[in-house]
Amino acid sequence: MNRFTTAALVLALIGSMAAAQETPVDLRWKLQAGETLTYTHSLNQHFQFSSDDGAFEYRQTIEATEKLEVLRTTLEGNFEVRQSLAQLKVTVDDKVVFDSETPGKGDPSTAPHFKKALGNVQTFIMSPLGRPIGQESADIKFGLSGQENDPLPMAVLSLPLPETPIAKGKTWDVTAREDNQQGCAMVSTSTYRIDGAGPAGHTIRGETALKLEKAPETMKLRKGDGRQRVLFDLAKGALSESELTFGLCMENKLNNK
Repeated sequence: MNRFTTAALVLALIGSMAAAQETPVDLRWKLQAGETLTYTHSLNQHFQFSSDDGAFEYRQTIEATEKLEVLRTTLEGNFEVRQSLAQLKVTVDDKVVFDSETPGKGDPSTAPHFKKALGNVQTFIMSPLGRPIGQESADIKFGLSGQENDPLPMAVLSLPLPETPIAKGKTWDVTAREDNQQGCAMVSTSTYRIDGAGPAGHTIRGETALKLEKAPETMKLRKGDGRQRVLFDLAKGALSESELTFGLCMENKLNNK
């Protein structure tokens, strides 16, 4: 075999490997009744407030362990699941204010709110695309401030899968809107892509931009973005790892009377 033949074979092999890597894959959940999945993720927030008397700010970090129990599969191919928080830790300006693993540690004044969130359970129908059936997009939220009506962090529903097979490097977009009781509306636009494949699964990375669509004149969104990295196991049809980080910088001009 001469060197020209060898070079041609190498180029052909490289070409076939590249083609195999770029073959579109069908990302779908394939859950089984009775199984339980556990994910750990975090949320970083930065709040700023100002008034005629001055300004103040604080940073909050939430670390949550989420449990997803598969109750049954439906005739339509969807899944009835039960989602809850198994563990929750909240830090404000590097000070732990709540930690479910050490009940005596933290701020007693905020503990009741976080305990209620920790004990909250949501049951819903999820499609193979990882999207809730019969729930508005506003139910897919990332926040948890300890307020009584705040939703749970949901790592599973933070990654809506594409409707058609997709190849490495290709992207898909997801837009969601969140309205709260204070009359504010937040719109998130996320772009996801398959970044590579390995033994643990396909690596998917996402970037999210937040926009304050409706709010009082005193409130401004200085910065709102997020980054996500997950490993999706095609054979099992489930996430094998999930990392989710959100940064939020708000300014609220307080009215002094």
